[in-house]
Amino acid sequence: MAKCTSLWNKSSRSPQAAEIVQEQSEVTLAVPNATRWNSFCLAVGKVYSIMVKKSEAVLNDICAKLALPPFRPNEVAFMAEYLTVMEAVVKALDTLQAEINCFMGVLLPTISSLRASVTSMKDSLKYAGSLAAAVLNGLTRRVAQFEQRRSDSRKRSTSAL
Repeated sequence: MAKCTSLWNKSSRSPQAAEIVQEQSEVTLAVPNATRWNSFCLAVGKVYSIMVKKSEAVLNDICAKLALPPFRPNEVAFMAEYLTVMEAVVKALDTLQAEINCFMGVLLPTISSLRASVTSMKDSLKYAGSLAAAVLNGLTRRVAQFEQRRSDSRKRSTSAL
């Protein structure tokens, strides 16, 4: 991530650097900002898209021209896994932030879906397993009280029948 940050800083502060990135990759980089929660994920996605659309060699050539250290294969693999985990989070949060068709009844199913998605990918992750574990721990810590209330209300409704 430090290499991504260096690339973002260089390309956002220097028009010549931004031009090099544009010419080599045919992509303009997104720079993370503090006001949008998903901007970091989107920015990592832009860097990774250079490798997908072009190649890792193109990204490392850009880094060489900007006097930045090249990306190693394990760093590229980490970015891919980071995006896999975070895209599930982004999708869930986009659902919950929707302006239409977003009701209280969407909250717990969306969280359950996110939990299932991250749990299923957790064991296959080589580099971002701790990120997946942190997402799952955060979900458990923040949502357990709501799920407990839901479970309690279901028990009460079935016992009333």
